[in-house]
Amino acid sequence: MAFWNEIGNRVAWLFRRSRFERELEEEMRFHIQARADELEQAGLAAADAVRQARREFGSTLQSREETRSAWQMRWIEDLGSDLRYAARALRRNRALTLAAVGSLALGIGANTTIFSVAREALFSKPSCRDPQSLVQISVSGNTWIPMSQYRFLEDAHAFDGVAGMNIQMVVNWRDGNRSYRLAGTRVTGNFFEVTGIPVAMGRPIERGESDVAVITHGFWTRRLGGDPNVVGRTLALDGKPYTIVGVLPRDHRMLAGFGFTPDLYLTKDPIEVMLYARLPRGMTRQAAYTRLQPICRELDRVYPDANRKWAKEVLLSAAGGVERLEEGGQEAIPLAAFFVMLVVVTAIVVLIACANVSSLLLARAFTRSREFAIRMSLGGSRGRLIRQLLRRACCWRCSERAPACCSTFGSPGC
Repeated sequence: MAFWNEIGNRVAWLFRRSRFERELEEEMRFHIQARADELEQAGLAAADAVRQARREFGSTLQSREETRSAWQMRWIEDLGSDLRYAARALRRNRALTLAAVGSLALGIGANTTIFSVAREALFSKPSCRDPQSLVQISVSGNTWIPMSQYRFLEDAHAFDGVAGMNIQMVVNWRDGNRSYRLAGTRVTGNFFEVTGIPVAMGRPIERGESDVAVITHGFWTRRLGGDPNVVGRTLALDGKPYTIVGVLPRDHRMLAGFGFTPDLYLTKDPIEVMLYARLPRGMTRQAAYTRLQPICRELDRVYPDANRKWAKEVLLSAAGGVERLEEGGQEAIPLAAFFVMLVVVTAIVVLIACANVSSLLLARAFTRSREFAIRMSLGGSRGRLIRQLLRRACCWRCSERAPACCSTFGSPGC
């Protein structure tokens, strides 16, 4: 308990310093006056009694220092004074401050931006139900498959569900007298059912529906003004009306990954689709691969193609995240190399910014060599001087108080 009481008293000192100083001053004045009264009663004159009492009491400055040291948290005191001095030093040297802040802002800003883009594009997990059991299927070494072959795989019932989507499309939206080109994605009727992509408003596309659309949060706010009654609204897309049935969440991440997010999902069977399958509970990818191989051989028999073999190079990969990047093989190498190059370039920019700031601070420190020599001659420690170089720190009252403050480099206010 004594330890925690001491900690509490030291913390309280930080917020009651002026009161403490006032009470300490009154206490010392009381002791000196009481001793002076005793001496005056012994026969000394009043002025001589006060001088004698002060001599017996000793240095009031030293008494203050010793008393404060029992209450202070020195490192917090030093940090506070360092930060106060740094703020004033930066304010006095505005040209240096602007140059340093500009260099660091450029380096840090570019690095943060590229890191955010790389994380979003490469490592973000898709927005779906249980992404671990959702896989992307590649047959014949290709992630795309014609619709007739897709229906064959779906009818085989090898998985809990097989869905498809096509992201390589542009949709023309007619809004009044103006037309806009939108990034659209055509999906099969069971796409939302298989993937379990959540919606923030309305409902997802259901099996068997046609001429309906689910829009993204960005399209809803940017193009439709965040209309709360958007569900049920009709959009003229490619000259055909589509009814909005749902709005996706703000943080929606598409299965295709790599930072791509379309404006809307449409129910219209495309020519080709990318395949996604939901594994049954407890089934591993190896077991799913074993189950898929004979189906692909049957697919070769039903849909023979001289240019490809469906049962060749069959692959089940993760739907997104780091696993997908690791399993991407040759397709993922150019993308990963591109982002590695960006990270290297931004790292060089950060190094250049740090070198610029270091040069500025080194030049300023060189001009302050005489000042440092004076501070060391007054008793300043090397550690405190190093902290001053690192945080541009020193006692904020050094130019206003007696040299005793500078000689300690640790007195209250320093």
